[in-house]
Amino acid sequence: MSSQKSKPRVRRHLFSTLFSLPQVQSIDDIKKAWQKLSDREKQVARLAAQRMKDAEIAQQLFLSQKTVGHHLSSILRKLEIDSRHDIKYVVQLVDDSPSPPR
Repeated sequence: MSSQKSKPRVRRHLFSTLFSLPQVQSIDDIKKAWQKLSDREKQVARLAAQRMKDAEIAQQLFLSQKTVGHHLSSILRKLEIDSRHDIKYVVQLVDDSPSPPR
């Protein structure tokens, strides 16, 4: 399936997922919350959205696993989401930059 054809389905899933989260009021709220992340937190979020493990993120960014864990906790708190899985949907919504090669 081409990426153009799958975009509407991804967007429907994204919006249904985001709006099922009780804390989220609007897409603008998500975008504002994303802007509150530090550049490093955004890097960690993008890599976590690619389903990378803490050890892989740590290795790629030259951080300790503990530091990655702290960043992920901060990301979840600032974005007001409950799980690492939800980071993927937030990144898809707010981040139009291409994914870095893994």
